[in-house]
Amino acid sequence: MTAEDPEWVEQIDNLPGKGKGNILVGYYHPHHGYCSIAGYAMMLKAHPDNENILFLGGTNLYRNDTGFTDSTFTRLLGGYPYDGNHDNLHPDLHCVKVSPSNPQVMYAACDGGVFKTMNCLADSVVWEYISDNLVTTQFYWVGIDHAGDADDFVIGGCQDNAIYYHDSYFPSSAWKTIMGGDGLTCIVADNKTYAVISVYNGNIFSLTFDEDLNIENEIYQTPDVVENGDFIFYTHFIIDRAGNKTFYMAAKNRILRKDDMEAAAYDTSLVNTGWQWLDNTGLSDDEFITAINTSREPPNILYYGSHNGRVFRMDNAHTGNPAATEITSDLFPGNGYVGYIEVDGQDANNIFVVFSNYNVQSIFHSADGGETWTHQSGNLEEHPHGTGGGPSVRCVKMLHYDDGVAYFAATSAGLFSTYELNGNQTIWVQEGADVIGNIIVDNIDTRETDGWIVVATQGNGVFSSIFEPSGIKSPISSDRIILKQNYPNPCFEETTISFTISDACDIQLELYDMNGKKIAKLAGGYYTKGEHHVYVNTSSIPSGSYFYSLVAKNGVSTRRLIVL
Repeated sequence: MTAEDPEWVEQIDNLPGKGKGNILVGYYHPHHGYCSIAGYAMMLKAHPDNENILFLGGTNLYRNDTGFTDSTFTRLLGGYPYDGNHDNLHPDLHCVKVSPSNPQVMYAACDGGVFKTMNCLADSVVWEYISDNLVTTQFYWVGIDHAGDADDFVIGGCQDNAIYYHDSYFPSSAWKTIMGGDGLTCIVADNKTYAVISVYNGNIFSLTFDEDLNIENEIYQTPDVVENGDFIFYTHFIIDRAGNKTFYMAAKNRILRKDDMEAAAYDTSLVNTGWQWLDNTGLSDDEFITAINTSREPPNILYYGSHNGRVFRMDNAHTGNPAATEITSDLFPGNGYVGYIEVDGQDANNIFVVFSNYNVQSIFHSADGGETWTHQSGNLEEHPHGTGGGPSVRCVKMLHYDDGVAYFAATSAGLFSTYELNGNQTIWVQEGADVIGNIIVDNIDTRETDGWIVVATQGNGVFSSIFEPSGIKSPISSDRIILKQNYPNPCFEETTISFTISDACDIQLELYDMNGKKIAKLAGGYYTKGEHHVYVNTSSIPSGSYFYSLVAKNGVSTRRLIVL
C-alpha cells in the first residue's frame, strides 16, 4: 500500500465475533463480539513499536498482535465482566495512550475514569485505577425530598457508574452506592416514604429507608407484563406529585401506570398488581416518549413529550384509560427533541417544554395548559430563531419565593437563571460561574420549603445551594428556627448571617469546615424572640467551602458558606 494508491483489506471477519457484538448479550468473551454501542465507545490504536499490534476498544478492550489478519491472536484486556474492582479495566473505552518513555506502560480512558497498566503486552493485563481526586462522575439525574426542610438527602443516577445517595451535611462525606450499571431517573416521594430508581431499558427498583436513612428494602418493580425490548435505553418515569402513590412509566410510545407504588415498595407480593397500559397516548409506532411529568395543583394531569417534538396533555390520568390531547405548538422546532417538561407545583397550567437539540429554539412556556405558547430562550440563543452558538438546554425548573418565581436552566454551558420571562428578550444569567463553571448541567431539582437547589453535571459531580433573595415561602412556627443564607455568598472579607427564633432562648452559632472541624464560634448566649443579624469577618478565613450551624432549644439548622 502506498499513499498514492492505497489498498485496503477488510478485516471484519477477524474481529471478535466478526464485529457483530450486542451490548445486551454475549460480550463476556473476546470471541462473542466486538461492540461499540453504536459508536459511543470506539477507538483503535497501534503500538508505537509494532504497527501490527493493535488495541481495539469498544465495551471491552482487545489486543491483536497480527493487525487482525488472524483472529486467534486476540486477547481480552479489560471491560466486561466488570466486578467493580480497580485491578480490572472499567467497560466502555474511549482512548488509550502508550507511554513514550516506556512502551510497556499504557493509560486508558473509559467510562470509569483513567486506568494504567505496567505491561500492556502481557497475556494477562492488570490495571491500576489512577482517577483518585479526579471528578469524572456524569450524573444524568438528581432527586431530593420536596417535603424536606434543611435536610441534605440527594439521590442520583450516573452514566455507567451506578446509583448513589448522600444524606450528610458534610459535602466531603462519601456517597453511598445503591447498585451498579447506568443510573438514570431517581424520584424521592415526599417525606422519604420511599423512592424509585432506574437503570437502562425499563429496569426500576423501589427503596425504603429506616430512621437513619439506611436502605431498608430494595425491590425490583418492573412488572412481568413488560420486557426490556418494550423500552428505550433511558427509563423515564414520574411519581404523582399530589398523592405520591400513582406511578407513570414511559415504555417507547405508550405509558404504563401503577395505582399504588408506595404499597408495593413495602410488600413484594404487590409488584405485579395495579398496572395498566394507557393506550390512548396518541403517538405513532416509531415515536418515543422522552419526557414525562405530573401536576400537583390541581392533581392528576399528566404531560409528556416525544423525540419528534410533540407534546401531549392527559387529564384524569390516574383512572381508567383516558384520551390525550396534543398541545404541540406551531412555534415548536420541527426537528425538536423534548428533553424536559416542567409543571408548576402551584398551577398545573403553568408549564415549560425544553427542546434539547442544538440550533433550535430551546425553551417554550405556556400559562394556559398548552393553549398558547411563547418562546423564552432569550440570550441563551445566539440568534432569535435558535441558530448559532447557543448552548443545548437540558432542563428548566421553577422555584417560588415571596416576591415571585425564579427560573433555572440546565445547559451544556452551565447553570443559568432569570426572574422575568420576556420572550426573546429574556435575560438568563449564569449561576456559580466560579464554582460550577461551564460544565454540562443535565438536571436540576428544587425545593420550596427552604429554597434548596441541586444540580447534576456531566463530569464534575453534584452542586447545591440555598436560594433566598427575599425569603423563600417558609412561615415561622412555634416549633422551628429559621436560619437564612448568609449574604453575600460567596463572601470575600465579610458577610452577614440572619436567623429567627420563635422563643427567647440560648443559642450557639458556629462555623465548621467540610470535615466537621469547628473553625470559629460566631455567636452565642441568650437571644430574644425574633430576627437577629450576626456580622462575620471572613478576611482571615482561608478560601473554601464551610458550613455554619445554629443550635437553639427548638432545633438545629445548617447552611453552607463559601469564602473566596
